[in-house]
Amino acid sequence: AERRQARYAMQNAGMAWLQMLLCAVGLWVFAGPETYVAGQLAATMLVLLAMSRLLPRLPPDTQLVLPDAEANLLPRGMQYGLPFAALLALSWISSIGDRYLLKWLMDDAAVGLYAAAYALGSRPTLMVHGVLGGFSRPLLFQAASAGDQRKVRSIFRFWLLGVLASGIGVALAMMLLGKWVAQLLLAKEYRATAPAIFFWVAAAYAVFGVVQVVENRILVD
Repeated sequence: AERRQARYAMQNAGMAWLQMLLCAVGLWVFAGPETYVAGQLAATMLVLLAMSRLLPRLPPDTQLVLPDAEANLLPRGMQYGLPFAALLALSWISSIGDRYLLKWLMDDAAVGLYAAAYALGSRPTLMVHGVLGGFSRPLLFQAASAGDQRKVRSIFRFWLLGVLASGIGVALAMMLLGKWVAQLLLAKEYRATAPAIFFWVAAAYAVFGVVQVVENRILVD
């Protein structure tokens, strides 16, 4: 499982960075929504092709296979997942509700300035936390299922410290380099307010990442 999660984390990291690179280069050459979508699609296909061709296939994972694991999979999945359906609305509100609030308080132009800076300020933290979570979460639950509390504590510390260090690092980088990032990646009209938004969004996602790690630790208790 450790090998599979390491490969999965590497795939996510490569895809995230390549998507940013191809989209940036494409938009620099030819600005347009089609270029952005093409960059996202090309990065995904290139990473999947590289992972399938360059890395050797792993043997089947036979650890912790439950008897009749595939029996009644759909009903069991529905039984588990339906109680979480109500969270979709809350997730939608927490994800983009700030834009509607900003439009109500100000105007469409302010929403555009905020959304552009928000996307850049949140992306680095989300990428790093996504890789750490993709690697650590399955191992944490696997160790808990095996009753290995020592390994659970070790994985939790690694995950928590990684998320905390990366979150603080990105927030500090945005505070120190925000003006340079805005000049490099944003049009002139978006640069004035972007550095402050970079920092506060990065700081908020750092706290959010720590909360997610703690929530997963509570789930395995």
